[in-house]
Amino acid sequence: MTTKTAPEGVPLLGLLPRMRKDPLGLLQEARDCGDVVPLDFGIRKAWLVNHPDLVKRVLQDNRVNYPKSVLYEKMRPAFGNGLLLSEGDFWSVQRRLIQPAFAHGRLEGMCRLMVDETLARLPALEGAATSDKVVDMAEELSAITLSIVVKAMFGTELKEDMAVIAHAVEILNENSNRRFFSLVDLPLWIPTPRNLDSRRALWRLESIVYRIIRERRAASKTGGATPGAEGGPRADGNANAQNEDLLGMLLSARYDDGSAMSERQLRDEVMTIFLAGHETTATSLAWTLYLLNRNPTAEARLREELRTVLGDRDPSYSDLPRLPYLKMVNEESMRLRPPVWSFSRSAVAEDTLGPCGIPKGGLVMMSPFAMHRDPRYWGDDADFFRPERFSPAESEERPRYAYFPFGGGPRICVGSGFAMAEGALVLACLMRRFRFRLWAESVDMKPMVTLRPLGGMPMRLSKA
Repeated sequence: MTTKTAPEGVPLLGLLPRMRKDPLGLLQEARDCGDVVPLDFGIRKAWLVNHPDLVKRVLQDNRVNYPKSVLYEKMRPAFGNGLLLSEGDFWSVQRRLIQPAFAHGRLEGMCRLMVDETLARLPALEGAATSDKVVDMAEELSAITLSIVVKAMFGTELKEDMAVIAHAVEILNENSNRRFFSLVDLPLWIPTPRNLDSRRALWRLESIVYRIIRERRAASKTGGATPGAEGGPRADGNANAQNEDLLGMLLSARYDDGSAMSERQLRDEVMTIFLAGHETTATSLAWTLYLLNRNPTAEARLREELRTVLGDRDPSYSDLPRLPYLKMVNEESMRLRPPVWSFSRSAVAEDTLGPCGIPKGGLVMMSPFAMHRDPRYWGDDADFFRPERFSPAESEERPRYAYFPFGGGPRICVGSGFAMAEGALVLACLMRRFRFRLWAESVDMKPMVTLRPLGGMPMRLSKA
């Protein structure tokens, strides 16, 4: 890599205006300036890390020195002290309690749920295909992944609450995105129109979450039955963990002293899974449809694999190892369009990263979007969609932290296995039935907390 001069900003504000206007372009330019590049953001200085070994040091080897940065505090009203934002010993304890809910042994039942919820949405899409209607597939995929996370969490569809949940989740995600990159971050108690919208959405979603938690706890105490992950009756105290929904797992989890999670902590974990879990998968799937639409050779190969392996049936958990190209397609999509395109850590104590000294309190940035396009690890065609680069032969020689869409180290996304299975199964269900044609010359990227498609993903559908 040819080292260039680090990007320069404007007086007083440094690179902050450019970071707000074109963060993806800035991070890619900075990536080519060295393995660690100082970035001046006016009142704050940051260091962008651009080497797999150094990313590994921050996320894994010296992780204790690099907790989440202060920027994430802007998400605290919605996420609380859930797994995404908690730190230290408390995070370690919560991770141990929550990890079993996403264990590999529970994935088969979750996969059945993913397929069923996707199939339930297909009649509306078939109607759009028949009428040649333009569909916003970003919106459709958001609805599918939200229905999956609701059913996985509560074991039931919550039909009467679904419209309220969907509206509240959309407002909270949108406003969290805005708060994350705002220059002036007004506290949520100040009654601006946007804050009032967020507070109402938060109250509505919390009301549903708290109500269900209380109902489930009351049923457990009285020995009553509540819906299980497969939709049938389940007594909380005697549930088989294989079939128990995520809330049931959280309710039955116990700390070393035998106590259960508080109602507030349950709320924080449920809200974290809701808000962080469904949007990232929906966004990734929308970009996958876009990239396949732009690369007909890859699309044709994927369709052929689905025909060969599945024939006329829908996919299942047992099919996932038999669909290697489907996995490569999803991985390549997350390389070019990582849902979480950048994240940051704050140094607790001084450290050295490559040639740079990082002071106590220093802000360290890492960008999957920039690293995933580095020619040193991805070749001269790094900007092009080529799923074959995730074949075992090509992947074997690549440094582990050249690719980190789910983060890394002990704090790697607890639901990464769930997300990968969901992305594969939803895509397989859709590709078996439809062809997707982009109804726009191109779709620009909208880098908020997640990498959204600007203006949605307008597509026309036809029967496959």
